[in-house]
Amino acid sequence: MFQTSPQVNMLKTFFINIVAWSVLLPAVAFFAVYRKIVDIILRMIHGELYGGLFNLNDTVFFWNDVTSIYLTTVLYIKSKREIDLLSNVQNVIRKQIFGNPDAYPKLTGTKCSFGGYSYWKKYGCQPDSVVQSLKLPKNEKFSEEYLKKATAEIIENKIDNNDSVLWNFYISEKPLEDFSSDGSYCYPIIARFHHSIADGTSLVALFIRLFGDSTAQNYTEELFKKLIKPPIAHHHQAGIEPLEILVKKIIGTINFSFDLVFFAFGRLIQNGQLREHDVNGLHRTSYSGKKITVWADESDCLMMVKRIRERTKSKFTCVISTAVSASMVDYFKRNKLPVPEHISGAMALLLDFPSIDPIKPVVLDNKAAGLCYSLPCHTSNNILDSLRKVTASMNEQLKYTDAIISAWLLRYAMGFVPIKLMENYMGYDAQTFMLTNIPGGSRIEMFDGCILEKVVPIAPNAKRIGISFGIISYDNKLQIGVTVDKAITANQEEVQKIANDFSRNIRLLDAASEKRC
Repeated sequence: MFQTSPQVNMLKTFFINIVAWSVLLPAVAFFAVYRKIVDIILRMIHGELYGGLFNLNDTVFFWNDVTSIYLTTVLYIKSKREIDLLSNVQNVIRKQIFGNPDAYPKLTGTKCSFGGYSYWKKYGCQPDSVVQSLKLPKNEKFSEEYLKKATAEIIENKIDNNDSVLWNFYISEKPLEDFSSDGSYCYPIIARFHHSIADGTSLVALFIRLFGDSTAQNYTEELFKKLIKPPIAHHHQAGIEPLEILVKKIIGTINFSFDLVFFAFGRLIQNGQLREHDVNGLHRTSYSGKKITVWADESDCLMMVKRIRERTKSKFTCVISTAVSASMVDYFKRNKLPVPEHISGAMALLLDFPSIDPIKPVVLDNKAAGLCYSLPCHTSNNILDSLRKVTASMNEQLKYTDAIISAWLLRYAMGFVPIKLMENYMGYDAQTFMLTNIPGGSRIEMFDGCILEKVVPIAPNAKRIGISFGIISYDNKLQIGVTVDKAITANQEEVQKIANDFSRNIRLLDAASEKRC
């Protein structure tokens, strides 16, 4: 399965693949009919207030866990003067979202459940229920440390007892104390969205639409096409070479299609549900639901990653995965815990860019796929050796055919099966960590001369995973957020060191690659 593991028997993978499709396709066909019946019944019950069943690719995120699957973002709003940020945000949301409820049914409706599926009722959500004032400290400074603790408390708790409202904003009415050295004011916003609403890229696009002025650089299809499908060099040599290239492409397409149909689903099951469970100091069999959330950034970190990638011919995800692996190993060593050879995790992958038209409302959708993989632990004295091992391992494991099947299952198959049945066969029992990486665009100028100074991504502890890394590149900076379940550690300083070590390991990679390359 991996370089350090025994070779996976192709016949076994083929057999698992065939059995899985043989079970899944009839089940999907049966539940597609059942789901349509539920849809008809609900339409008769609620009439015009019925907003429809949640999309197939949204349903999976309603699985039961110790905490709900929220995508949380901390926004730092910088202003040259004191402002009433709460009123400003309330006005924006009332005008752009609740003023056009049919364009944002997930945000203006309420979620209900019936027959094993989730659906929404139109117009059930009100602005006052989703835009709230952030609770300020009484006996301590309103510092960034307090903000981290407040964010963790928000993540731990449901938005309401019935889970009917799936998003909310916490707005600070006062600026952070002693945060800016230039005399400016910094007001934090904690924005929380249930993952069923959209993936991270769509939510960033929503933030840009809501708060960016006319000069804000929006997410564009060109940006995502460049990230997802790099340009292919064209060959113009004469002779027989074009025919050879054509033959190679045909053979490659046949091999790709064969792997997609007969092996990819089997590998997904082996790498996910059938993987041997990790045994290390960051993995538990059960979790408390109580969280520690921290973050860190460094102004030069993004440029360092780009330089490392160019010097070593590695992918962006390989560089940050090496830094993540090294940060976890640093945690093991500090706490005198055994260092495993590998740490497995789940990575969110973007296979398609968000549907964004500057004239139309932002389409809130889940387009990401997820793959399980294993990272070699950084045990070498030379961190470049670790990067090479991680790159080779990820190139072997993260196959595009597997990602296509994962995305197809999310978008078209799993949503047909009632969540109570599906969640028994899903989760990340074996994996230690979750990693998400989101492109965030350029600096956003906002209302009243404000600037969106910093964006902190908080990735959720997905089902049976206790440590998550959220990474975003925004304003030419790389920002990392780390969330850890307190069943792993209750020491916030230790978790902060994991976040800080990520940047430190990027610096070490940059220095090592400059010497070697």
